[in-house]
Amino acid sequence: MNEFSQRPPTHEFQMKWWGWGSKDRKADLSNYPGIFPYMKKHFGIEAKTQPDIIPKSPTIPPSSLTASALAKISSTILYSTQDDCRLTHALGKSYRDLILLRTQLLDKFPDIVFFPKSEQDIVVIYNWCKEQKLAVVPFGGGTSVVGGIDSLKGPSHIGVASIDLCSMNHILSIDASSMTVRAQGGIFGPHLEKLLGQEGLTLGHFPQSFEFSTLGGWAATRSCGQNSCGYGGIEEMVLSLKIITPQGSIETLPVPREAGGPSLKEILVGSEGLYGIITEVTIKVKKLPQHQHLCMYGFANFTQAALAGKTLVQHEIPITILRISDEDETEAFVAMAKKSAPTLKEKIGEIYLRWMKINPERFCTLLLGFEGDAQEVKAHLKSANAILRKLGGAPLGQSPGKKWARDRFFLPYLRDPFLDLGLLVDTLETSTTWSNLHHLHQEIKDALKKIAHDQKVSCQIYCHLSHYYASGVALYFSILANRQDGREMEQWLEFKAAANEVIFKNNASISHHHGIGVDHKNHLFHSPLHKKIVATIKTQLDPDGMMNPGKIL
Repeated sequence: MNEFSQRPPTHEFQMKWWGWGSKDRKADLSNYPGIFPYMKKHFGIEAKTQPDIIPKSPTIPPSSLTASALAKISSTILYSTQDDCRLTHALGKSYRDLILLRTQLLDKFPDIVFFPKSEQDIVVIYNWCKEQKLAVVPFGGGTSVVGGIDSLKGPSHIGVASIDLCSMNHILSIDASSMTVRAQGGIFGPHLEKLLGQEGLTLGHFPQSFEFSTLGGWAATRSCGQNSCGYGGIEEMVLSLKIITPQGSIETLPVPREAGGPSLKEILVGSEGLYGIITEVTIKVKKLPQHQHLCMYGFANFTQAALAGKTLVQHEIPITILRISDEDETEAFVAMAKKSAPTLKEKIGEIYLRWMKINPERFCTLLLGFEGDAQEVKAHLKSANAILRKLGGAPLGQSPGKKWARDRFFLPYLRDPFLDLGLLVDTLETSTTWSNLHHLHQEIKDALKKIAHDQKVSCQIYCHLSHYYASGVALYFSILANRQDGREMEQWLEFKAAANEVIFKNNASISHHHGIGVDHKNHLFHSPLHKKIVATIKTQLDPDGMMNPGKIL
């Protein structure tokens, strides 16, 4: 046996079990004094300081594995059955997950966590799991917010094995001539970008989970980063991949395009561990940009701002980042930026907005980013500025854009103190056509507000347009509401079901980049035949149904 004598391997990208991010970093609300008046205004929360609550560690039942079963594990394979390791691999980082922890309702844990160092290790683990009747849950960084790594068993399983790829984290080759890189699926975003940067390259993929997510996880969930206007989603960056299924390995060709029938690569990207584990990915990379420019514009309303964003995209202005926050989200971010007393800069800003015929108490923001050499960026900014000014945009300068860039990976840390203050904090996202944007935006907000009204709780719904296409756009919603203690899960399910029903009814995507997991599987398939095709492929690649059961299907 080769169980870790002390504790399983830890690394700089491992998150704490009770919330988002690393153990030594947290959001201090005293740095955002404007939050407390905002909380009092919208939620009746009188707190002037934040509580600091670390949930009690849940009771973890003993592993179901016997000593004789563990004795059959190859001596070359690292694994752990320790409680702390099983806890960190039991679930992801959604609001539902954190509520399960905080209410001591979490009752599903992997029985064992493996740390393979090679594809051959994975094959050996599969065979052992099949013999022991264990389900297999692939684990990258553990950032799923849709239940994608829940420790679920199929009907024929007696337990669950989690397979953590953190040891398979190397760049295997760089083809400078073709501008491609082959890397293992377990490599984390910051490590990948650091190694690429040393070669003057970048993948350009920066989801909000960037600091704690992996290349294989991005491919498995069809991830999309905040620079998607310039770089595209992960499916556009993946040239080819290799996946180890219970029936053997599959490797697609690293060619720029092929007409070889239905694309196997497209079937495997977004498969969420349903068919196997993605162990290698060949990605298309770009040269590191010489210059970056971020700036922000104000608009009188969401309709005006959305039209400006659509016009930029359809005029093919080469943007890297575009993000439009509606009035409610802008109000929240302005509150976060406020000091204890109004500053001269804030007063001047309000005067400027009024002069531009924009209400400083109720307006929208458009964040804009460009990359390239200095002359290119200057020319693109000039073209964009002409369009935005014509459509009612008021330039707000570079400072707000720079602040967003500094904070963008830190914002998820705010959820934990918000939970401590007694709030429900959740997000959801979808995509639709430009022609359906405003109808869908309003209908989702109305549906969520009705749930809040029925629950007799205060609620704020925020939305920003996060990813853009000539034909449509992705909408990203955040929900803050007074939490109903004692019925936390029922309350969340009511919000989630209402949003999912509206999205499904409007033929919008049930997920644009978070994936399906458990939370969205009942609203994924608009056609029974679509579901049958996905299930048939699973039957061929995973006839025993041991790969990530309970997800997607």
